[in-house]
Amino acid sequence: MVDFRKKLLGLTVLASAFTGMSYGQILCPNPSATVATDYQIQPGLAANLLRVEGTTETVAALNIFCGPGGTLGTGTVTVTMNAQVTSKGVGGGGNPNTDAVLVIMPTAALDSLTAEAAPNAPVVYFGQVLAGSQTVVFSNVTFPTGAQDYTMSIQNIRVNASQVSTSPGANQVTEQVLVTDAGVGIFAPQSQLVGLVYQGFSPAVVSGQTNFLMCLPTAGNAGTITVTENFGGAFKSLWAQGLLQTSTGQCGGATCTTTNSDSGTATLLANGTNGNEGGATNLPAFSASTGLATHGTRFQFVFANIPTGVTLTVPTQILGSSIDGGHENLTLDLTASATGPFSQLASGVLANVGGTSTAVYEVALTDNTVQNESFSLTVTASAAANFSTSAQPAFTVVETVAPQVPISPTSDIPDFNTATPAPQNLSTWSLCQTTLLFPFVSTNGVETGIALSNTSLDPGKIGIAGGTATPNQGSCILNFYGALAATPGTATTVLGVNAPNPTGGATPYTQPAGTSNAFAIGASGLVPSGFSGYMIAQCNYLYGHGFAYIAYQLGTTTGSTMGFVANVLTTRPESFPTPESLGN
Repeated sequence: MVDFRKKLLGLTVLASAFTGMSYGQILCPNPSATVATDYQIQPGLAANLLRVEGTTETVAALNIFCGPGGTLGTGTVTVTMNAQVTSKGVGGGGNPNTDAVLVIMPTAALDSLTAEAAPNAPVVYFGQVLAGSQTVVFSNVTFPTGAQDYTMSIQNIRVNASQVSTSPGANQVTEQVLVTDAGVGIFAPQSQLVGLVYQGFSPAVVSGQTNFLMCLPTAGNAGTITVTENFGGAFKSLWAQGLLQTSTGQCGGATCTTTNSDSGTATLLANGTNGNEGGATNLPAFSASTGLATHGTRFQFVFANIPTGVTLTVPTQILGSSIDGGHENLTLDLTASATGPFSQLASGVLANVGGTSTAVYEVALTDNTVQNESFSLTVTASAAANFSTSAQPAFTVVETVAPQVPISPTSDIPDFNTATPAPQNLSTWSLCQTTLLFPFVSTNGVETGIALSNTSLDPGKIGIAGGTATPNQGSCILNFYGALAATPGTATTVLGVNAPNPTGGATPYTQPAGTSNAFAIGASGLVPSGFSGYMIAQCNYLYGHGFAYIAYQLGTTTGSTMGFVANVLTTRPESFPTPESLGN
C-alpha cells in the first residue's frame, strides 16, 4: 500500500455498517489480504488545525481505500459535517455544484495523479451544498467494480470554524460518510475527526507610541503593532510555497504542505505535497481557478482620529519572524484591498479620508513548521509644524484578520468572522506650551502691566550647541489667584482668561513667533479692582518668556514702578517634598 504522508485521517476503523445490505451489493471490500475484514481509512498525522476566526477553513482530506471485488456500480455519497459547510460554488449561472470534491482513483495514483492515463485517470465529482447546510451530496457516482483497488478521496471541504467552540473536546470537527443506492444504505464508516479548532491569532499588541509636539514638524514612528499566531500554520499564503505559484519558499528546509496555505487539500493531488489557501487546479474537470483561494491570509489595520494635516506611512513589505536553518521569514506585502486578488501597492503613504486611513497586508511567505510566527507593523506619522493650535486626541488602530464579509458561494477564500476589538491608542499630539509664573500682580491702588514674548524666532547658532528654535505660534490663557481688598481673607480666582488681542480683535489671540503682547490687567478688565495675588500664564508656544511691571500713580511726581521677570515653570511635582523646577 502507498505510504501516505499527508494530513489524512488517523482514527480507528469501524466495520462498514451497511455493507451488503442492499441486494447483497458490496461497495468497499478489504484492500489488503493481510486484513480479515472490511475497508481501511488510512491512518496518518493529526487532523487539520483550523482557525476559529475562519469561515472557510479546509478540513483534512478523507481517504477510504477499497480492494477489488466491489459490486455497486453507482450510488450517492453524502458527507455530513458537524459545522456549516462553506465550500465555494463553481460554474456560475445557478450551477449548484461547489468545489468540494470526491475523487475516485486507483489507489496507486494518489501520489501521482497527473501521470495517470485513462482508464486509470481519476474521476472527479463536485459536491452540492444547500446554503447554510452541514451536508455535501455527491450524486450519480460511479464506483469501480471487479479486480481493481481504488481510493475514494473526499477533499476541499471547507467549514465555518467560527461557529465551533475552542474548548478542549468541543473543538472537534467531524466528517460522516454515507453511501446509498436508491435511498438504501450501503456503506457508513465511523465518523472521522478532520479538524481541531483553535484561536489562530493573539490580540494585536501596540508599543512604541510617541508624544509629538504640534508646533514642531512631525516625522517619526507613531507606534508599532505586533500580531502573533497561536500555532504553526495559522498564517497562510495563497500557494504553499508563497504568494505566487512560481515562488520557491520551503518549510523547515522541505517542500511546504497543504496546511501552509489557504488553497485547501485538493492541491495535495494537484501539486504533490504542496498546499495553500486555495485548492486543486490540475484535476480533471477543474477550471484554472476552481478550489484556489482568492488570496492568502490578510490583516487590516484601520487608523482613526487622524488630525487634518497628518499623513501616515507604512512599509510596502513587512519581514516578520527571522528564522535560521532552512526556515522562511514570515513576509507580508501591502495590498490595495481586503477583498479580491492581490494588488501590490508601490507606496505606503495612506490617504487620510475624514480622519481615517486603512492598510491591508497579505501573507506572502510563511513556514508552518515554525510555531508562533509574528510580524510587527511600524507606522510613521508626518505633519507640518503648527498644523493645529488646539489639542488633538491620540489616533487609534483596530487590527482584524481579513476579509470579513458575509458568507456566500462567491465570497473570498479565505474569509473570516471576528468581533471587532476595541481601538488601541497610538501616538498623541500635544500642544507646545510654556507656563509662566508671575508671583505678584495687583490692581489694589496700582496697575500691573504684563508682557508675553514668543521668542521662538531667533538668529540661530545660539548656545554651545549652536542650535536654533523652530518658530511656532499659539494663544495664552491667564489664571489669577489671590484676594480682593474688600475681603482679604477670602480666596478669589479668575481662571481661563484669554490674553488680550493687541489689535483689538477677537480672542483667543494667536501670538506669532518673534512678537510681544503687552497689556495692563486692570485697564483690560481681566480682574476686578482691588485684586492682589499671583498669575500663571499658559502659552501654547515654546520659548515663551514674561515680564511684569507694577505702577503706582504713574505720570505723577510721586509715582513709582517696579518690574520683574516671570518664572518659567518646567515641572511642578504632584507630591511633597520634591521642589518644583524653575526654568529661569
